[in-house]
Amino acid sequence: MNKIKQIAVIECGDSSKLFQLSPVSQSQGYVVSKIYYQNEVPANLLNSNHPGAEIVLDKQAIIDDSLIDMVIVSSPSASEMDIVGEMLKANKATTIL
Repeated sequence: MNKIKQIAVIECGDSSKLFQLSPVSQSQGYVVSKIYYQNEVPANLLNSNHPGAEIVLDKQAIIDDSLIDMVIVSSPSASEMDIVGEMLKANKATTIL
């Protein structure tokens, strides 16, 4: 069984609640490698939680990346649940937070 390592984050909420990978997850080798912001985020917060992550301009960049094992959709509203469906159709393990 492959261990999930590369994570992409799709941030749907406001910038006061940005996703942060726990220290336990980091110690187990999990890495956020791509981030897509659905809404505007102040420039100083863009990479504050995940300094090594690539900021992508659309969800397709996550779908097309075969190295992404898991997608975390953070704080989606009811109208943004289609994002979850897109990731599942792309065979990405998807978690909603």
